[in-house]
Amino acid sequence: MTLPAVSPDAPIAILATGAGGTVLRDHLARRLPHEDFIRIHRSYIISLRKVDTVSRKAVLLGDTELPCSEHYRNVLYSIIGEKL
Repeated sequence: MTLPAVSPDAPIAILATGAGGTVLRDHLARRLPHEDFIRIHRSYIISLRKVDTVSRKAVLLGDTELPCSEHYRNVLYSIIGEKL
């Protein structure tokens, strides 16, 4: 299963798989590989492989638009820049 996004709302995290959601314990969300996943908002962790577009306030993963806070967006830009 490919996981494009994780929403870590305590005490569980919701995985947005594109085909619905699955429940994942929060401690497992923290164990996701840092080279593949990044937090873009206090409520979302996304797969870098699934990012289509990054705008000023959102990240687009296929047809799913997720909010991206300014702090995390700057981190995302720096990581994407390193991977280009």
